Amino acid sequence: MKKLIRMLTNPYIAGAILLVAIFEFAMLVRHDFFKNALIERGYLKQDPTERRDFQCLQGWENTLNKMGYKADVCFFGNSLTYNSDFQKDYPDIKIVNLGYSGDGLEGMIVRHKQVSAVHPDKIFIMAGCNDIGKKRITLTVFNELYNQLLDSLLVSNPGATIYLQSILPVNHELRPRMCPTSLIIDANTIIEEIAKQRSLTYIDLFSSYADENNELDRRLTTDGQHIKPSAYKIWSDAIGIYLLRN
Repeated sequence: MKKLIRMLTNPYIAGAILLVAIFEFAMLVRHDFFKNALIERGYLKQDPTERRDFQCLQGWENTLNKMGYKADVCFFGNSLTYNSDFQKDYPDIKIVNLGYSGDGLEGMIVRHKQVSAVHPDKIFIMAGCNDIGKKRITLTVFNELYNQLLDSLLVSNPGATIYLQSILPVNHELRPRMCPTSLIIDANTIIEEIAKQRSLTYIDLFSSYADENNELDRRLTTDGQHIKPSAYKIWSDAIGIYLLRN
């Protein structure tokens, strides 16, 4: 310890450390590290064209448009949707999966035209867990963004039937830093109320995955937030009545 103290009090070593620190700080500022961190946590708004993945999203939408594909069903959401494969359970239905890992409500608003590009008859939305969990937005903002997403989808998909799926529970033993269960329940209450106000169907998946403590059943999860491939059968069965409905 004394040797370390002597090194740090040496003016040449201390000066070199200071220069390195200044350089590293300048690099972080130059590459918008702090700005992106604030955006990621929902403290700053970001112009869609400034997103790192904006060109990729445009390319994705362009490709879907030029495919000229007509889907029966489109699943639109985050990693929970991304990891799903409902096509294997319903092989006779033309299903498009537009899940994007880590996506939130604002991101889904930015890329909502991907959905209309595949002309679905039905749209299943899974959204919100990253907003209240990672970005920690307020429930008021959550309500505003969810409605904004629906406004966008309803305008661009006027003939489609939209289903609002609840946010799944999490397991705090495996993910102690995740948002509290009470917040997830409150967010789901908002989604259910939005569905009632807009005469849309609300699908309660939370109850299907929750244990007696309203935690994500440990037997069904890989990490406390995402579900095992085998656990998607619960989801698939829960939405079957809506997928098969004419």
